[in-house]
Amino acid sequence: MKQVLTIVAKLQPTPEQASKMDATLQAFADACNYVNDNTDPKLTNKITLQALTYQTIKEKYALVANMAVRACARVGANRKTAKLKGKPVKKFAPTSRQIFQGQGFSPETCVERHKIYSPSSETGFATVVGAGETLSNLAQSQHQ
Repeated sequence: MKQVLTIVAKLQPTPEQASKMDATLQAFADACNYVNDNTDPKLTNKITLQALTYQTIKEKYALVANMAVRACARVGANRKTAKLKGKPVKKFAPTSRQIFQGQGFSPETCVERHKIYSPSSETGFATVVGAGETLSNLAQSQHQ
């Protein structure tokens, strides 16, 4: 059985990177709202939503492919949840952290480089993980 470990990390972006992160979060939220507002509210299938809106949101909000796909999936998932609860989907706020992709994890130092895709550029920033523990130490402690 595959074991999944979750590590809480604190982001340490520069002010310029933080500004780009905010712009990226806003673009992602705007794309989600576009998908939600411009498709049949009964649609919940992410592939169908993607077929209807992918190119438009990718271009209109300057999103990379993965973010455009994730926006469609987010809308579909939120619609399914809202349907189960008998409520409409609320507006999407620029708070999703799902858009960040980890790149180049270094278990020896527990410093992970993240790549963030902003509407204007692609940049990276460091995230420090754990208080000096290595990933292998964390994994070993989970097996004991």
